Amino acid sequence: MQGFPAVQRKLDPELVRLRAALEFGRLAEVEELLPLAARAGSEEPVLRARAMALRGSRIDALRILAESAADRPLDPEPRAAAAEIYAASGAFEDALREILALERVSKIEPVVLRARGIAMLCKDGGAASGLELLSRARAADPLLPYCDRALAQAHLLVGKEAAKKKDLVAALEHAAASTRHDPDEVDAQRFHSECLAAAGRYPEARAVLDALVARGVPLGAEVALLEKRAGFDALLRGRRDDALAHFVAARAQGLDAQGLGSAAELLAEAAAQGVEEGVRLFGEGRVDAAAERFALALERDPAQLSARNHLAVCRLRQGRPAEAAPLWRAVLSTAHAEGLELPEPVHLNLAHALSKSGDESGARATLREYLEREPEGRWVVETRRALAALGESSGGDSDAGDASSGESSGG
Repeated sequence: MQGFPAVQRKLDPELVRLRAALEFGRLAEVEELLPLAARAGSEEPVLRARAMALRGSRIDALRILAESAADRPLDPEPRAAAAEIYAASGAFEDALREILALERVSKIEPVVLRARGIAMLCKDGGAASGLELLSRARAADPLLPYCDRALAQAHLLVGKEAAKKKDLVAALEHAAASTRHDPDEVDAQRFHSECLAAAGRYPEARAVLDALVARGVPLGAEVALLEKRAGFDALLRGRRDDALAHFVAARAQGLDAQGLGSAAELLAEAAAQGVEEGVRLFGEGRVDAAAERFALALERDPAQLSARNHLAVCRLRQGRPAEAAPLWRAVLSTAHAEGLELPEPVHLNLAHALSKSGDESGARATLREYLEREPEGRWVVETRRALAALGESSGGDSDAGDASSGESSGG
């Protein structure tokens, strides 16, 4: 074998971009850069043929490559490109014919190794051999074009085979390598996330999925299920608070009570415990600590009306009425929607919070609404007094007083 003569590949930055766009199928970028192919010298026909193949004109592309191979029999690129195009379309005999013609000159030329490696990737069970050939090609020529996409796919396929064999270390190594060669490949990123999760590296697995979401990739419930899985893993390791935080994140990502399963029960139990702790702390005069417990309980179980009500009381005691008001408004809204009878005059507390935060008209509207809704209600007298204190007659008996006569103690 005489080998192929050395060919100086032009490293014009725009030609490098064109090769990469051809390799990764970025057609719009190819169309923009293709006029620059004239700078590539003898490589021009290969660039134009690859562009034709990308557009779907495979026959025309192969015709150009055949003509180029005939004109330059010692240039391996035309035949290698033809072999890769044939292999991608499933025409393995034609691909092999081109490769054998190349190997009559040299079997170790990087371009030839690349062509055979890509052909192997297109055959069932050929991923490992393809990866070995492509790795040899890239090692021999670190700047060899049209290798990264193929290497990414080879690592992905070999990694998935390793995962099937429960070889997590190898699967993770190949998954990471695949994403390095082709960071935009969604399937590789998802597989990488799966491997990271299997290795217990949940924050890294979540970061990979978050990056995909930021790119607009629809992942459905994938992030939520990852958080649920992380929660049970933490629970098995005895990290209860971490587990609950993961379950909260899973719910935030869209899992309902049915999707959470037993995790929903764990969250509700933890929330109830948090309310009990908060009530105790409030009774001891530790308002800030109580507020933290109530806020955490509400995070774990947003349906916990008691936690919401007690947190509102704490916010008011902390001098933060503007934060207390929406909490009490939500309690009232839920009670009305579900037909619940509240044990405390929440509407009075809400009116007081609104008044304290400068919204007296909102406070009056809240009180009037109660009188209209429950004209014979338990808190009618106190409500009329609160309206009078705000300078409005309710149409009934009233005594001047504070607009917050019903504030809860948090107990």
